[in-house]
Amino acid sequence: MRVLNSLFFPLFLFASTFSFQVKSENYSDFMPISELFNKWKTFYSKSGNNYLYLNNEISLSYNKFGIFKSLFLFGKSNKDSVYLLYVLNSKSELQKGNYNIDIELKGYEREGVFFKYKFSNFKFRINFFKVLNHQNGFLQGSVIATENNKYTFNGFTDYYFSKNYLYHLWDYKKSYGYGYGIDFNYKYAFQNGYIKFNINDIGKMYIYNSPHSIVYINSSNKTEKNGYITYNPIISGKETYENIVLNSITKYQIEANYKKIIIGSKKINDLIIPYIGYKEKMFTFKYDFRFKSFGLKYKKRNFLFSCYTNNIILNKASSLGFNFSYYHSF
Repeated sequence: MRVLNSLFFPLFLFASTFSFQVKSENYSDFMPISELFNKWKTFYSKSGNNYLYLNNEISLSYNKFGIFKSLFLFGKSNKDSVYLLYVLNSKSELQKGNYNIDIELKGYEREGVFFKYKFSNFKFRINFFKVLNHQNGFLQGSVIATENNKYTFNGFTDYYFSKNYLYHLWDYKKSYGYGYGIDFNYKYAFQNGYIKFNINDIGKMYIYNSPHSIVYINSSNKTEKNGYITYNPIISGKETYENIVLNSITKYQIEANYKKIIIGSKKINDLIIPYIGYKEKMFTFKYDFRFKSFGLKYKKRNFLFSCYTNNIILNKASSLGFNFSYYHSF
């Protein structure tokens, strides 16, 4: 027993750290977040590009190693496109007129392991993961509504997917994939402040047997008995299974703090979210100019909680998120 104690006692001289984190970032220009996976009842009209951005992750780590599961979605479309999506999903009345369709969608669900390391002012996290689901493609076209709830549709799509959300002709084979990603963080502290840079998700995904549609979609529509819209698209083109390499969407953030004032900006693809903040002891207050969200962060020792929204009535909020993390050293 004394021999065993002499062998293993040095291991207890090294501190061990357990950490847990749940983060959820959700932004939309055209709908409440609460209605994203439920019935879409509320439409927020915005001219120009309309964005949808979801970034959610749960992670658990012990010392430098951990496991995670994440869901990411980035959508970009014009005003006409989101209006038509709203009409189809909510079964609202489509007004007469000409509409242009332009939708870009990228998303993936992943789970895996990571290794994190800190050196001086630098932090790194290297992720290795399995790709559970993926979406990557675009849809372009036009809709001509000749009278209320009757229209013709013409479109073209180039679309990689694990599940086809445009149409369903048959059951597709299950694709699978793997990938890696690197997160990089740098923080330089000086008297009365700091500057920090975050670059997250520099990486690639290797997808095998991904369904790929390059098709033209044409439909003549009719009105159901209850007055709602239905359509049966005519599809021409080709569908194949392919092995592909997808780039992860890298997220950038820069932030500067001097005394109690904070200014910063996030960038996801071509979506830019600038913000300002005010820090008072353990509390930080933030406001972003892009989605007009108010945020609050509380941090004390090994505990952090933050949240933000652009509407105190949460089921009406189109910007909604939180971050909870806790670590314990022993």
